[in-house]
Amino acid sequence: MLLSTMANWLAARGDRVWSYTPGSRATTTFTVLEALLAAVVVISCLPLFWQFMTAMSHASLWQDELATVMLFSSKGAWTTVTTYTSGSNNHIFFNLVNALTPKADPYDPFAARIWSFVAVVALFGLTAIYFARRKLYLEVGVLWALLSTNYHLLDLLLQARGYGFAALAATVSCIAVVAYTRGAGFGAMLAIGLATLLGTYSVPTYAAFGLPLIAALLVFSRDLRWIPVGIATTLAIVGVYLPVAEQMAATSTSWAGKWGTPYASLDAVAATFKAYLFPFQSNGGFFAAASALLVCAMALPTQATGVTAVRVFISSSLALLAACLWLQTPTVRTTSFIVIPVAFACVLSGSIVLRARWGGLLVPLVGIFLVVLLSGRAIELAKGFQYLPYDNWKGAAELIQAQAKPGTAIWVNQRAPNLRAYLPPEYPFVAKFDAALFASGNLVVVDFALQESDRFDPAKLPAGVETLEVKQRRNDRILVYRMPQADSVEGAPR
Repeated sequence: MLLSTMANWLAARGDRVWSYTPGSRATTTFTVLEALLAAVVVISCLPLFWQFMTAMSHASLWQDELATVMLFSSKGAWTTVTTYTSGSNNHIFFNLVNALTPKADPYDPFAARIWSFVAVVALFGLTAIYFARRKLYLEVGVLWALLSTNYHLLDLLLQARGYGFAALAATVSCIAVVAYTRGAGFGAMLAIGLATLLGTYSVPTYAAFGLPLIAALLVFSRDLRWIPVGIATTLAIVGVYLPVAEQMAATSTSWAGKWGTPYASLDAVAATFKAYLFPFQSNGGFFAAASALLVCAMALPTQATGVTAVRVFISSSLALLAACLWLQTPTVRTTSFIVIPVAFACVLSGSIVLRARWGGLLVPLVGIFLVVLLSGRAIELAKGFQYLPYDNWKGAAELIQAQAKPGTAIWVNQRAPNLRAYLPPEYPFVAKFDAALFASGNLVVVDFALQESDRFDPAKLPAGVETLEVKQRRNDRILVYRMPQADSVEGAPR
């Protein structure tokens, strides 16, 4: 009798220790510990994120960014919303916001990328605030670690393009879906509709995710209010793209002939996630993990909080991938925002499993393991951080100004307007290489090669030529040729 009473007493105390309900006062100690562990992960991620933003505040814009400024935002709002030039990928909403933002130099890296910086900061901020207010601290840490320590993802989202806006739209949609499945009202529905509109107006591919997401919510919730939301969102998308509809149609018919079919196979699916979310070395490893996620999501108990959101994320993500495989023409980077709902699905699936009845002590134990793993990785990446622009036109311009006096002519073998964006008008550009002008020291040759086979032949230059290098990621470098007898700027580095 005594042993039975003691066993019942211990069991009752054990239930109080082990049982876990997010936000429950009975788990205050574990909640505080979880919050501290998540804070360690977030703080560990900040140095890398700050390094990226600092580097990209000064690093040269590359081809796509320069084209988006030259062809759209620098020409004003009206041109931005009424022009869609083949090959330039007008991310209209992003370019419209940039066009409406006063700036002294539209090609200045910080000025051109400022709204992408804002979007990415908002992305992480909204995620942290939403989950932290619900005392789901571990989810905050894992999401931050997944998204903020990926070099390729940050490099893309922080560019002067619409990718950061599309990722922010996906984040708002994901948070609103979670809120809706937890009982939020029409405000969450409105947020999803607006995010779908603006995400699509930034990157057209987003429509293949946003509209199926609304359809999935209709199917899983059986809430008929999603029908007018879906119709209104679709009509709004058609409306904003109406001024450029004819140009987009013309672009779509010739796109594959010019740029190929990047999404012609499942390899593109694997490439998307390997680049922007999971660092798998093989396609097999990625597809095994993706299959495990699908099985886990389908096996989760339907009544568990968050299951509907997980299934909505997976369904809409699969719809996007199916659309891209059918079209074949989307580039991998235009689907980068898909990592947001997939990351949410992964984290929420783990959360549902972890925060089961016996998860009270398990949550901080898992948190300690993740802190060691994720914080260590984030700190290691920050310690080894290096950033090179993909195209370093700004670096080439700075080198020319340091080594050649104003009035020196410039000849570029490819994409001269990109260099002109960073050089003052005192450096005139010539259309053809002039050997005599070069030999006199009054011409600088800039060799920008998309491929190594496009390189300028230095055999055309006289003996004694000086060769300077500007490092970049594309084809390793830009080569600058000048005659050493040319007058250089006083005090310039040699």
